[in-house]
Amino acid sequence: MRSELLPGNQNCTKIVVGAVRNWPALNGSARTMIKLLVALIGISIFTAPAFGDPSPLGEHRGYTDDVANEPRTDFPSFVAIPYQEEQSETLHERIFDDRLTKEFQIRYEEEFGRTAAEQFYNVPNPFTEFEYTPGTVVTVEEDSRRQREYGNFVIRRLTEYHLDRYFKNSEDLKPVYELKEKASNVQLKTKQGFGVKLRYSLSGSSFRAQILNPYKVDARVVLRDSDRLILSLGYPVSPIYRVDSFYESRDQQVSLIGTKQWAPGLSTNIQLTERPAVLGGSRLITSTTEDSANTTGEREQLFLLGFTLVN
Repeated sequence: MRSELLPGNQNCTKIVVGAVRNWPALNGSARTMIKLLVALIGISIFTAPAFGDPSPLGEHRGYTDDVANEPRTDFPSFVAIPYQEEQSETLHERIFDDRLTKEFQIRYEEEFGRTAAEQFYNVPNPFTEFEYTPGTVVTVEEDSRRQREYGNFVIRRLTEYHLDRYFKNSEDLKPVYELKEKASNVQLKTKQGFGVKLRYSLSGSSFRAQILNPYKVDARVVLRDSDRLILSLGYPVSPIYRVDSFYESRDQQVSLIGTKQWAPGLSTNIQLTERPAVLGGSRLITSTTEDSANTTGEREQLFLLGFTLVN
């Protein structure tokens, strides 16, 4: 390539001619690169928009040059849920559920006293004898025997209850469970809301009847050991006040109890009880079977006030 100083544009013409004239001297790779460069420049020139063309910037799909016309998307609020550990059922809760706990509480009250105050009053003195009815004096050993009988009932009821649950969940033994339930539970009800629910407890040797009525009166009849009849009536006066009355045929004992519920598990009890008189010391109410007829002696009236706290 040669360059000569010529006037005007002759020098530039001389340079280009010199470049074309020396084109065969370049190797194949260089010539290929020059061709590609010239092709790219040509494409960019012919495809570029004309100067001053007011074409919008958002020509690609999904883009816009005006955010005012962009569609609004409402996203739901994200609420962070605190982490909660899985609460597994304890062994105690699996064995003693709410239904069994209530049954054991009712049986304990029938045996040792309707309220916590009466139960405390009936605790025997370990240094003295006490009597169940006038003329029927028993020792602490006799009282311990009655407590063991209650413990044996708890074991029998636990066994019966959990066997029933096993039979109920077994495809092969479920018909046996259903037959037992039909034989042990009977319910009759009228259109007016009256009726009766009958239940026989094999483990407790007791027959219980609940009188259904539309007046919210809790009426129950219990027959135990074929010679002990217990009648009870209860009525919720308000959400925090309740009145209950009990009659036991074997000792001819009558009790009237008023309860005020201060908080869950905390209540106050006022109890009025008339029963066979006690000659000395504390004692349990229930008389023995052989002396059940000896209840025509003197009677006593008890006024008990107590507080009950259940965890």
